[in-house]
Amino acid sequence: MPAIKNDTPEVTVVLPYRNASTTLPRAIGSILNQSLSALELLLIDDKSSDNSPHICREYAATDSRIHLLDSPEPHGLVAALNHGISEARAPWIARMDADDISLPNRLQRQWIYMKEHRELQACGCGIEIIPDPDDPNARVAGGFLRYRDWLNELVEPEAIHRERFIESPIAHPTAFYSRAAIIKAGSYRDTPWAEDYDLWLRLLEGGTVIGKVPEILLHWSDPPNRLTRTAPRYHNHQFLAAKGHFLARLPGVGQKRLHICGAGPTGKRLARILRRLDIQTHAFHDVHPRRIGQTIQGAPVLPHDSFPPAGETVLLAAIGQPESRPPVRSLARSAGYVEGCDFFVIS
Repeated sequence: MPAIKNDTPEVTVVLPYRNASTTLPRAIGSILNQSLSALELLLIDDKSSDNSPHICREYAATDSRIHLLDSPEPHGLVAALNHGISEARAPWIARMDADDISLPNRLQRQWIYMKEHRELQACGCGIEIIPDPDDPNARVAGGFLRYRDWLNELVEPEAIHRERFIESPIAHPTAFYSRAAIIKAGSYRDTPWAEDYDLWLRLLEGGTVIGKVPEILLHWSDPPNRLTRTAPRYHNHQFLAAKGHFLARLPGVGQKRLHICGAGPTGKRLARILRRLDIQTHAFHDVHPRRIGQTIQGAPVLPHDSFPPAGETVLLAAIGQPESRPPVRSLARSAGYVEGCDFFVIS
């Protein structure tokens, strides 16, 4: 098969891999078969010890759109991603993981979407989750399905900005962004929490507008050994640490009285995180009658419907159950709070 040539890519696909020989062929194939052909694919070896580099060399020999890179020291996903961004030739970068499948029109749809929405500098797309392909009995866990549903419903830039402290609003392998905007934001950082969530929160904090193509364009694999299940930085307590870190930087959070809606485990952990950042919680609110009247970390627990008038207070709703969010939002609105200004929902 003759090499396919492309000297002016519209999109650079950044695909780091480590020991992914069983899934790389389908991931690479899904990119090479895209309807948008004006692309380059950067395959970045992050210190593999299996047959993965050989597989990549075989693909590169047949398609000149593929470029092989080695992740620099220190190894790891952040270093590999930043190396790919630095080597990208296209103005737009698309992320891809070594165990996922991009549907044939994914890149074209995202590229067109960004051209049609000039105010955006990054976007994602809808996902479908596929269980471990090597296990015929594998099933997707309920929590992951709820996350999928929330992701696929979170489309408009205003909603992405508003709900950024609930979960990571863009599935990382669906990310499509301006290379210039990512470099300006400092690219990826090696933080205690997930590198992609850190990037989205920094971009949104800086005023970047992020949207989402309202179509399922990627099949997200869910094997038991994926990083989001095994690496400490992806554990729930680190996600909450990231939320606390960026909440503490919001105008008003450190200047106004802080009330936390929810005196359960999430609310208590969030209060401890903020206290370490020199932000004191003045009161908790809860629906549980046995909690009302208690004192937690020096702050009283008040009834859930006794919010102080808006103006001098910031409300953080630390709510684990999605069905509990609408009533709290309704109460906050009734008390004069504006979500995304002085009222934020945290999961």
